[in-house]
Amino acid sequence: MVVPLCVLLHICIAVNPPGSSTPGSGLDQIGVNYGRVSDNIPSPNQTVELLKSMNVRLVKLFDANPQVLTALSNSSIRVTIMVPNEIIGAVASSQSSADDWIAQSVLPYYPSTQIIVIVVGNEIFSYPALAQTWQQLMPAIENLHRSLQSHNLDDRIKITTSVAGDVLAASYPPSVGRFRPDIRDTVLKPLLGFLRTTRAPFYINLYPYFAWAGNPVNISLGYALFDPAATVVRDGKLRYTNLLDAMTDATFSAMEDLGFDDVELGISETGWPNAGDENERGATRSNAATYNRRLVRKVVEGRGTPKRPNSAIETFIFALYNENLKPGPGIERHWGLLYPDGRPVYSIDLTGRLSDSQYEAVPEPMSVAVVNSSSSSSSWCVARPDADTSSLQRELDRICSQNPSDCAAIQDGQSCFYPNTIIAHASYAFNRRWIRENQCSFSSTAALTKINPSYGSCIFPSSN
Repeated sequence: MVVPLCVLLHICIAVNPPGSSTPGSGLDQIGVNYGRVSDNIPSPNQTVELLKSMNVRLVKLFDANPQVLTALSNSSIRVTIMVPNEIIGAVASSQSSADDWIAQSVLPYYPSTQIIVIVVGNEIFSYPALAQTWQQLMPAIENLHRSLQSHNLDDRIKITTSVAGDVLAASYPPSVGRFRPDIRDTVLKPLLGFLRTTRAPFYINLYPYFAWAGNPVNISLGYALFDPAATVVRDGKLRYTNLLDAMTDATFSAMEDLGFDDVELGISETGWPNAGDENERGATRSNAATYNRRLVRKVVEGRGTPKRPNSAIETFIFALYNENLKPGPGIERHWGLLYPDGRPVYSIDLTGRLSDSQYEAVPEPMSVAVVNSSSSSSSWCVARPDADTSSLQRELDRICSQNPSDCAAIQDGQSCFYPNTIIAHASYAFNRRWIRENQCSFSSTAALTKINPSYGSCIFPSSN
């Protein structure tokens, strides 16, 4: 019998054991963007353990980092990698440059790391300063494709790009969706032709949050958050109950306008910020939880859109972590499912089996600051996200052998067993020991935090 993890782990992500679904099932259509614009997130190896404990089967990277690709080997996680914007020109300039990139970023890792898609550039059409790169996109894609062909990998690894929603000149109502005239025929038409020939997806980043935040008078929050009670928007015979469907179908309409209704569409980024600056309306944990929970259910159930009902649309949640070094307003650093220490920002069931009513209420926002010493307010001692895994294991083993009661709750079947990772188990044991002995070092693998690490039925006692 498989026990649902949802009741044990506040990110309720595995009702089936990893690898239990079949390719093409709803669970295989939902993925996560793994960004690393941060100096305080767990190592790639620790992150892969978190991904596996979350039952994530699909991950998208923003580069082809060797440490990350190595960590993902033999993980059963399918991987999408990226050619960053700044090197598109080099890859486009010569076949040898493309061959070198494939030789360095794909061949050393494939097939033990299941690379399935190469994304060439991210949102390049959003930046007029990259206009020269727009014309280099197709040469870069074609050079990379020829390189894959030379290794007989072109049927196994697809090549595409990822665009923002601003590639659409018109999007409302969805049936009039059209691409911008400055890129429609010169770039997007040959791109879609290539994608059709190679059976690769067209990736687009769609964010209902920004559409709603920019026009809250005419777009209701419920419509942006998949609220079934939201006002229905009609477009001819089609009825729209949520903004993401409308944005997706506007993209389908634009593709059809160019004659490419048979090209697969994937949503390479979507999500909702869990915090932001005071003037950034709607950026809350509650709204983020609502959006992503309902998104997952929709994707896993294969509902499709009014224009394409019952169609599987591969979708990547943005993002895995809150990334503290991202520039810009506050929301830019608060899109994650996880805090930098690996704890969930809010509960979410990535199997899509929990209804809204089955979730616990999302707590009010709290500070995310980490401190180095105790204060008069509550504190907890947790494993450092940058701590070496072997050192954490050594300290955990020492605590458990000296006082088994400190580790009782992290045993299989107990309230704190999931997530079944060293960093999570060490955090619980460290905190138990710290409460008694008032020291939080553990060979420099631990630190004090003001964030309550408790989740679900797993309770961490505090200093007060």
